[in-house]
Amino acid sequence: MKKRSPKLPRERYAKLKRSLSPKLRVVGRRVYLRPLTRADATPRYAAWLNDPEVNRFTESKYTRHTVATVRDYIESANRSASNFFFAIVERGTDRHVGNIKIDSTVNPHWDHLVGEVGLIIGEKDCWGRGYGSEAIELITRFAFDRLDLHKLTATCLAINPGSAHAFLKAGYTQEAVRPSNGVFEGKYVDLLLFGVINPKHLKTKRRHA
Repeated sequence: MKKRSPKLPRERYAKLKRSLSPKLRVVGRRVYLRPLTRADATPRYAAWLNDPEVNRFTESKYTRHTVATVRDYIESANRSASNFFFAIVERGTDRHVGNIKIDSTVNPHWDHLVGEVGLIIGEKDCWGRGYGSEAIELITRFAFDRLDLHKLTATCLAINPGSAHAFLKAGYTQEAVRPSNGVFEGKYVDLLLFGVINPKHLKTKRRHA
């Protein structure tokens, strides 16, 4: 009998994405993560993306957003096997306060088992309360324990210290600086690169060294 070849990462992660229950919860002390759905496309969500204070460091500032465009974006992301997209929800109130996702880096098929984290905290009364760093910790736990990814990365502009602090607080290491690698308000600024490796993979590597 011909042996069946092991599934490629792209097949495995496509199946994982399809099997995620909308009832999934990744729970922290102050917030929890759940899969983002089309029901989350609300006027409030669209207002985040159009708010100059919220979108200051994001690409969303270049587009005008509506409930319809937000819904299309969520549905497109959920059809794709190259990302995992979650709502950040405040515990106690069940208020949707932001979003966080992991995108496959290098190529869209997870062949390298490396993902990139991006997030937004849309509700401004939640800024400075540690929700961002906790959401990063939760999605990192999900990525390493549930997806068995090897590494997660993230970037932010050097003039965005809040984002840099959130990743460092969540256990990421600043790995590099790319000088003049981004544009902010017409000026070139440095880009900071962060990363964290799955600790289980580090232990395996040490055993075989």
